[in-house]
Amino acid sequence: EWMVEQSPPLHMWAFDPRRFGDYADRDYRVKKSIEVFAKQFGTHYPLEERLAGRLKKTTPIYSRLDKGGAQFGVVYGWERANWFATRGESHTLSFRRTEWFEAVRRECLAVCESVGVIDLSSFAKFQVAGSSAEQFLERLSANSIPKEIGDIRLCHFLNRTGRIECEFTITRTGKTEFYLVCAAVAEQHHADWLFSNIDTREEVRINPMTTQRGVLAVSGPNSRILLESLTSTDLSTESFPWLSAKFISISGIDVLALRVSFSGELGWELHHDINDQVELYEILKNADFAPKDFGFYSMNSLRMEKAYKAWGTELTVENTAGELGLDRFVSVENRNFLGRESLLVERGKGPQKLIAYVEVDAIDADALGGEAVFDGDEVVGVMMSGAYGHRVEKSLGFAFLDSDFAKPHTELQTEIIGERCGIRVLSEPVYDASNSRLRV
Repeated sequence: EWMVEQSPPLHMWAFDPRRFGDYADRDYRVKKSIEVFAKQFGTHYPLEERLAGRLKKTTPIYSRLDKGGAQFGVVYGWERANWFATRGESHTLSFRRTEWFEAVRRECLAVCESVGVIDLSSFAKFQVAGSSAEQFLERLSANSIPKEIGDIRLCHFLNRTGRIECEFTITRTGKTEFYLVCAAVAEQHHADWLFSNIDTREEVRINPMTTQRGVLAVSGPNSRILLESLTSTDLSTESFPWLSAKFISISGIDVLALRVSFSGELGWELHHDINDQVELYEILKNADFAPKDFGFYSMNSLRMEKAYKAWGTELTVENTAGELGLDRFVSVENRNFLGRESLLVERGKGPQKLIAYVEVDAIDADALGGEAVFDGDEVVGVMMSGAYGHRVEKSLGFAFLDSDFAKPHTELQTEIIGERCGIRVLSEPVYDASNSRLRV
């Protein structure tokens, strides 16, 4: 089916060679093969980060983050700070919460109460330009693409069956120029989808920019105060609203500032020339209201409180846009995009399964994804992901359920480390459902 239909019917990422990039050279493959063989009968812990084949892709501030206590993980070859250790903490492996749990809490609260900075340079980035660029993206995107220069939209690309292939944040940077950002692990997959869908009659240029552009995200209620001390650009909501972008200068360094925030707090992503990263990071860290470093474990906790879905975790080719509750990101009126007909057929029938945002009565371990969901003794779904939300002090997750069980307030159960835990379907994000903290 994958070869004939161009897309598999199931989430086949574990078999997809595109989950690796060109960092997976012979040296990497030999080291990883030896490691896998040696540990095949060992205990495999959640969130375990193995050491073979490491340090293939680092950002310029890697050594500074390392000195600051960063505990690194690897995604698509990139070394990324998962959390920051202080007070002699170490990365203990366990099926239950360990030392990193309290460290992540500190980072989440720092972002919530003041301001934090995270290195997102591993995000995959593309420039799409040319006289047919708008037509090309409109043909692929379920959401209408940005119309005005500086506008930002979250866009999902579907296949012919209406299932999710790609997710991009698309910024219009010129009349015929767009800047696309997606998950690090999706780089080769999304690049393939872009290049393979160019019509020979279209004048489109796709320029991969991942290694050329770094990204430092500044998030928290004091992020505006921090950045205003470093730029002459008006950062007020009236001049620089949520979901907009501008080219600005931060203490003489040119950046493309995107007012978006995966943390759910006021914030900006600063996309910059990778050669300027060390200087930009030092400027931010030495400013008034100096931001606290935070990592991807914190980011996952913060995004879960906002009920933000992620590609490859909740958003996969196994599920349709309707099943994943993406209707507000789909614009069908007066548009013809790939997957539209299948989407309309599903809307007419109603999806048989739905993603549900849930609270989990966890004890000392949180759902990771893959846990069965029960109604009594009947299996009615599966957990797709989970994390503890430190701002709201709740264990949260996404579950994929038979549609009858996905209604708000439905009480179900899941099993975590052999123990049944109650779960409740929620009707809205548990943190700032109105997005007032993002829009301030």
